[in-house]
Amino acid sequence: HIADPWKDRARSEAVIWLADECESVLDAGCGGGIGARRFQILKPSLKYTGIDITQEIIDVAKELTGLKSFKVTNIRDFATWTECFDGVLLSHVIEHHPVSELPILTEAIKHVAKSYIAIVLFNMPQMSVTENLGPDGFYSNTYSQDFLDNLFGPDFAMTRLVDFLEGNISEKPERVILY
Repeated sequence: HIADPWKDRARSEAVIWLADECESVLDAGCGGGIGARRFQILKPSLKYTGIDITQEIIDVAKELTGLKSFKVTNIRDFATWTECFDGVLLSHVIEHHPVSELPILTEAIKHVAKSYIAIVLFNMPQMSVTENLGPDGFYSNTYSQDFLDNLFGPDFAMTRLVDFLEGNISEKPERVILY
């Protein structure tokens, strides 16, 4: 059993699932490298790439993990990448982008994902779509189930890996968005 350093159970479950299913993972919004460490423990042979938008965060991730497979880039740049990954993890990332950018971001994410996409959001199915821009310029948005279904389209099985209200773990379909 591996001790879970995260309080966010959905993110933990997404990492475990992707490590089981994938040989390569792109961790978009990798932060300080906690996900990288978890992937290293679960599957040392996994080809891991972490990206974030700030050099300072990437420097922390490199120092924490000892890995060099981190890049400073933005999700929008995925559309130009030639490299693809078996799985893509976005944990608490897309809710920090303007709602108007989500169709472009969705296509960019699909461009680099071969098989699996795990998107972890704070979301409940009864929530409506809201766009909240804080005074610091930081978005904190919520999305309804219908909005996400329409955004990602019929090729993606939609499920919540962790039901935040009841704590129930659902089955994992072949391609998944977790929130």
